[in-house]
This record gives sequence, C-alpha cells and structure tokens, in this order.
Amino acid sequence: MGYDNKQMAKRVFDEFWSKGNLAVIDELFDPSYEDYDPLEGKLDREGLKRSCQAYRVAFPDLTFQIHDLIGEGDKVVVRWTAVGTHKGPLMGAKATGKRPSISGITVTEFRNGRCFRAWSEWDSLHLLQEVGVLPIPKLTEGTTQKEVRS
Repeated sequence: MGYDNKQMAKRVFDEFWSKGNLAVIDELFDPSYEDYDPLEGKLDREGLKRSCQAYRVAFPDLTFQIHDLIGEGDKVVVRWTAVGTHKGPLMGAKATGKRPSISGITVTEFRNGRCFRAWSEWDSLHLLQEVGVLPIPKLTEGTTQKEVRS
C-alpha cells in the first residue's frame, strides 16, 4: 500500500497545529511516536497533544504556513512559519497581545504510513523573548536584538 507522507505531514500542520484537531494524532501517529523539540525535549503522542493545547490557549488564532514541503524516502522536511496573537498564559507569562512570527523546520520520519518520529528546530528564543519569559539583550549601547531584526 502506498502512503503519501508529504500529504500526511501537511495535515499535521493544517489540522493539528493550525486548527487544534487533536484526533489527527491518533489517526496519523504511531503509538510509539517520539517528538524532539528544542524547548520541550522528548514528547510522546500525549505530550504533543498537551503542547498543542498549551500553545492554542496562549495563541488562540495560531496558524502555520508551510513554505517548503520536501519528501525523500521515509522522511518529510517542512519549513514553516507560525503566527498567533498572545492572548493567554504561556510558561508563566501573561498575555501580551503581541503577534510574534516564529519560523522553524521539522523533519518527520514515517513508518508503515504513520508518523513515527520527528525532530524540530525553531526559534524558541524569539518566542520566549516576545512573550516576556526572557529579556531581549542589548547588543550594543542603545540597540536591542529586536531592533536589529527589524
């Protein structure tokens, strides 16, 4: 049976992350799924659901845009940007009303037509600074990192 791994990866971003449909995990992910995230470490399927719920509470209008979707063998690479308005608590930070744009890349390995393992690298530092969990350091006198990004 042929599987469309790229289409499944797209559904994860469109339905799970952008719409908060947690049932996608049970449908598309292997029971022994492992997710490796720079901020949260290793997550299983239930941990990934909790993570999605926490981000969707903090950013109820969270959406992901896929810029690149590349499949080779049993792996799919997605380059993405997430945008949402910070309207709820996140990691102890109260809502700021800010609308950060965070970019990242996720590599998902598929086995027998299901997501088996994923590795993500995304700009978690920028998110933590935007919501006020971490300060934005000054690069030089009077210039912040955020001003340099603009």
